[in-house]
Amino acid sequence: MRQTITRKPSRKDSLFEQFLAHVPPQTAETFTVAQVEALKQACSQLNWKKHPVDIRLSVPVPFNRFYLVLLAGPERRSQQRLQTEFRKYPVWTATNMMAIAAAIGLILLSSLSLQKALLPTLTKLTELEPHATDVPWIDSKAECQNTVRTWEDGRCRDWVNDPNF
Repeated sequence: MRQTITRKPSRKDSLFEQFLAHVPPQTAETFTVAQVEALKQACSQLNWKKHPVDIRLSVPVPFNRFYLVLLAGPERRSQQRLQTEFRKYPVWTATNMMAIAAAIGLILLSSLSLQKALLPTLTKLTELEPHATDVPWIDSKAECQNTVRTWEDGRCRDWVNDPNF
């Protein structure tokens, strides 16, 4: 007995539905109930976990688009799988080296630009002149002058303060 498969997406079987959407309809209609259940079971085992860091960008460049994916999290792959993937996808290729060099160049350029933008602000802060501050716990002219401060308008004034204080 053959079963007609509906293509309504469900949250429970979303991966199975995505898989089934790529199967030609004439082929999907030939699946038996047992085959559909076996496929659902196989898809339920492909339950990928979310990564703590999952950044996916599409970068438009003239005449083309590139994508960039950065995933990070705890390593859960077996040593055998790591070795297989290392042979299949080597890190030190010419293209990867150019991408790494471009990323380092962008980071350096960004840090230099940031430094150039912030440096004038920082130098202005260090060039500020001291300003007078009242010293409220000194209330006599003699005591004020003994502490290398000045007595003005009946108050002890300190002119040696750091303006960034």
